[in-house]
Amino acid sequence: MVMSARITDTDRVIIQHLRTNARISNAKLADHARLSESQCLRRLRELERAKIIQQYIAVINLVAVDLPIFGVIEIRLGDLTRTSMEAFERAMAEMASITDCWHTSGDANYILGASVSDPPAYERVLNELTAINRVSIVRSGLVLRNVKPTSQAAPSKKSRRPGLGSTGQMSRKRLDDFDRRILGILSTDARISNAGLARRIGLSPAPCLRRVQALEKAGIIQNYVALVDSDALNLVIAVVRIQFHYENRQLRWPFEQWLLKIPEIRSAYRTNGESDYLLVFEASSVNSLEQLLVESLLSHPGVKGLQSAIRLRNCLR
Repeated sequence: MVMSARITDTDRVIIQHLRTNARISNAKLADHARLSESQCLRRLRELERAKIIQQYIAVINLVAVDLPIFGVIEIRLGDLTRTSMEAFERAMAEMASITDCWHTSGDANYILGASVSDPPAYERVLNELTAINRVSIVRSGLVLRNVKPTSQAAPSKKSRRPGLGSTGQMSRKRLDDFDRRILGILSTDARISNAGLARRIGLSPAPCLRRVQALEKAGIIQNYVALVDSDALNLVIAVVRIQFHYENRQLRWPFEQWLLKIPEIRSAYRTNGESDYLLVFEASSVNSLEQLLVESLLSHPGVKGLQSAIRLRNCLR
């Protein structure tokens, strides 16, 4: 990354606030960064041109868009040549149900995320994967609940984005065509202005804004985040599977509340299968990641064991 050596502390402030709220106004962002609005906007455009900030997305509850089942699938290739890996990654890019594909360390070569409408559709995904030459499934599990949502978004054939699917609770709201068009646009361009959004869906600004606010209030739109180049920011991304002591079930709720307080945990999911929780960590170095795992997670009385894998590359970016 050409620009990675020139990322300043001011840039990091801008990035931090956009990762928390991608729809923050330029005026508020400039205030946080201690810049004028024009200076802040220029710096933001430079970060976008350098692909350090890659996309702004809405975090959308997948249940609302009829994709209530999200699976995490770990894959091992029988042939790790460059040709076979590129062929596998091309195949994943063409499968509409695959929303995430991370090349990782550990006993699996890839971790996939798959969003589908029902269990038979999930079975079809598994069958399609095992039909690929020299591909085996190391393990798979379903996300039962989203404990800590961050950069999840509704999948589409036209747009891929990292982050596991969000299946948290929401209020009942019947979606019409306008709502679905709003979700489709915000899931790929969360910083679009309300006026621009209204023009694209064919409404005036006031009713468009009311619809967005209703989708937020109902929990269908859960957040707005910026996706960034973790390599440019020298971040280590790791996927951690947690096994919980069943005899300490009373510790589950305090454990989940504790997870919310650790900023390095970007996402947390309650899962079935071999692990009880799946966490996505973001650390400044491998040493700091190890410290977090040993001193924080393994010291928790409810944690029976853990396995971790470092993300080497995001294959759908």
